[in-house]
Amino acid sequence: MNAAYLHLIVNHIPVVGFLLLLPLNILGLITSNRGFKILAASATIAMSLGTLPAYFSGDEAEEVIEHQANVDESTISEHEEYAETSLILAILNGAAGALVLLSLFKKITQGHFKKLQAMSLLLNCATATLMGLTAQHGGHILHGDITGGHEHSAGSVDQGHKDHDHDDDGDDD
Repeated sequence: MNAAYLHLIVNHIPVVGFLLLLPLNILGLITSNRGFKILAASATIAMSLGTLPAYFSGDEAEEVIEHQANVDESTISEHEEYAETSLILAILNGAAGALVLLSLFKKITQGHFKKLQAMSLLLNCATATLMGLTAQHGGHILHGDITGGHEHSAGSVDQGHKDHDHDDDGDDD
């Protein structure tokens, strides 16, 4: 298993995880069950930590594929920018989860507690969205080194741009 393959495996943790956290955090906000609130906050912290391997495996993955002829450096750079922002949001989401968890053991008003939970939920929504966009941009990078040497991509062709130098019917339109 090379670094690019490892990166593809671990990046699913935050992408899927933050989506799964959404209903958990919604239920944590509306339920009165203290144990469920602890679970939602703890899972948010854990998922934020789960983002770290995905982010930090990216540089090594880039080194594996960056010199391949079918890899566009600008696509990698764009993916990296999304990944950096996703990491920041994930860390903020984990901090919000920690505040919610801490507030469960400190005496704060119910109104303040609900505001903390709502903030955590909003950060969860933003993080889940950005994680999805980060994964989508990563999917535009060619991964021929992982698929047995075949030129293969998960959505590597930008569907919004057409190659005007060559089209199938031979005319210039």
